[in-house]
Amino acid sequence: MRLASWDLAKHLQRQFAPLYLIWGEEPWQKQAALSQLRAKALAQGFTERHRIEITAQLDWQSLQQDLQHYSLFAEGRFCELYLAEPPSKEGALILQNWSVHPNPDTVMVLAVGKLETKLQNSPWFQSWLSHAVSISSHTLMPAEFHNWLKNRCEQLNLKPTAEQLQILTELSAYQVATAAQLLDKISLLPEAQRYQTEFLHELSDSHIPLSVFAYISTLLKLDKEGTIRNLYNLKEQGIESILILWAVAREVRTLMILKQALQQGKKLSEVFLKEGIYRNRQAGLQKSVSQFSLDELYSLLKECGEVDQLIKTQGAERAWLALETLCLRFAKALPVSWPVIYD
Repeated sequence: MRLASWDLAKHLQRQFAPLYLIWGEEPWQKQAALSQLRAKALAQGFTERHRIEITAQLDWQSLQQDLQHYSLFAEGRFCELYLAEPPSKEGALILQNWSVHPNPDTVMVLAVGKLETKLQNSPWFQSWLSHAVSISSHTLMPAEFHNWLKNRCEQLNLKPTAEQLQILTELSAYQVATAAQLLDKISLLPEAQRYQTEFLHELSDSHIPLSVFAYISTLLKLDKEGTIRNLYNLKEQGIESILILWAVAREVRTLMILKQALQQGKKLSEVFLKEGIYRNRQAGLQKSVSQFSLDELYSLLKECGEVDQLIKTQGAERAWLALETLCLRFAKALPVSWPVIYD
């Protein structure tokens, strides 16, 4: 069984399985899942807790012996396994055996980060995928983030409108940890103050040094020096290149809509209302739309697609270099009509 991280709470209301696999590179979701599983284990009487770090030097025979000894004071064990290094051959066989023949008195949780393809295809890991309840903790794409955000709001008994959810999304720049901190702060506020746009921005600014959407504002201002400096600030914060690309592509599409509307003699205020573009974005877009021709915007959108393919198929450094070139074109630091060559 495979679960999105936000579906774990509902799963635990129905059952508590003997095996759980939490895998992915996003730390907040991983810690949240572990906290829920620990709480459920205590409630179910699995009061003896083990924490084991898997390394190449781990003594698997001693570990097996320790786990076979029953405690006189606990009804069951809750065993957390953390994959720090690929297991030895012996360890891989033992892990595979545990997944096929779980101990009824033990709940095992295997927590792993982002895995190379070779390790994902290994027999022991595939066996855990087949037999354990698998909980994803990968970096969320926009549609997934919306699902997570709605679920988190429900857990905190928050009831934002669709527009307020969009503001929360943009303030958190699709970063789960940032959004979680913001929602925790909002949940402590009086009801009347929770969803005021200006106040949400103040809350957000208190813990977001430079969001993706603040970076988009830099691009719209044609700030050529800030384009490079702030892009690599985002990289150092660990923000995924695909999320930055998504925001850039969204802004290019928005500018295309505005440019076409202007050519048809429409008022930007009407287009802002129709497209649901809130006030904080309007000034930057209004200024920037006059800087581009429609052909230039089509060229930028095409390049967004090319960068997307590079991110999915090439190494991280090449992807960041391609993203840098795209952003420089957006900021008019490079001609938009230049050929796109990344090889």
